[in-house]
Amino acid sequence: MGLVIGNDEAESEFKKRDVDGNGVLSFDEFAGYILEQFQSGTSESDVLNAFSSLAGGKGVISVNELNQYFAGEVKNLDYINSNMKGEDDAKDYTGFVKEVMFRI
Repeated sequence: MGLVIGNDEAESEFKKRDVDGNGVLSFDEFAGYILEQFQSGTSESDVLNAFSSLAGGKGVISVNELNQYFAGEVKNLDYINSNMKGEDDAKDYTGFVKEVMFRI
């Protein structure tokens, strides 16, 4: 998301967000963080940059990449996959982010 934070701050944020204490951020836990960032001035560009980083700089993200970063969140992955247009190996995260940002 374009945030520059150190390891200590990242660890602190992770512990604060990992509400159920299972050592993995669920999509809902992650989404809470994202929503807070939106409300604190995080821009559409920041979110697009975050997806770009997850996608290795490509303009699309694959289902495998989404599965890798949102492991264990099948229900939420189903939502993302059904709302993010494109093929399994080429999902359009740009359109998805624009739609989500419009809703907020």
